[in-house]
Amino acid sequence: MHRPHFRPRIAILIDRPGDEVRDALRARLDAAKGRLYGRVRKRSMLAWVDRDRRHIWSPSLDVNLRDHPRGTLLLGRFGPHPALMTAHMFGAISLSFFATIALVWSFVQSSLGETPMCLAGVGAAALGGCGIALSSWLGRRWGHDELLELATLLDDLGEVRDDEEALLTELAAHHAAQVQAARLA
Repeated sequence: MHRPHFRPRIAILIDRPGDEVRDALRARLDAAKGRLYGRVRKRSMLAWVDRDRRHIWSPSLDVNLRDHPRGTLLLGRFGPHPALMTAHMFGAISLSFFATIALVWSFVQSSLGETPMCLAGVGAAALGGCGIALSSWLGRRWGHDELLELATLLDDLGEVRDDEEALLTELAAHHAAQVQAARLA
């Protein structure tokens, strides 16, 4: 079953061992000094736009490297700056709480025979939610070029796959076979 994702996701199958893939990613990050920076660990890579060029809308790239029966599987996603993501989440939760209180208070006002003036609070919360959605949309547009720049780190590494779930199922079956073989040995 295909499920929607809020952040662009990547699944790349590379027919080389993990050590070679890590070395290639390190070399690409070194070549991009001054534009991009990041870290390559044993099982992951994190990359960002260089600090001098970064703004609140700048995306980041988070990639996990997994051994696969046919080589190495890169599972990654682009995401917003953590401070921005936290601010949007806090804003959405606050507005939801505010709208709920305004709705309940409007019901109380109505049941007391008064004009439900607090319904304006529900409208204000909805307007604030539209503001959050608009800022998210604008941020994606303003960070698009930087997202493409981060994507160059993964260009031509391997075959980009749309069947992430099938690859993960294949990976799980391979892991189960390895565990079974280890038990028998």
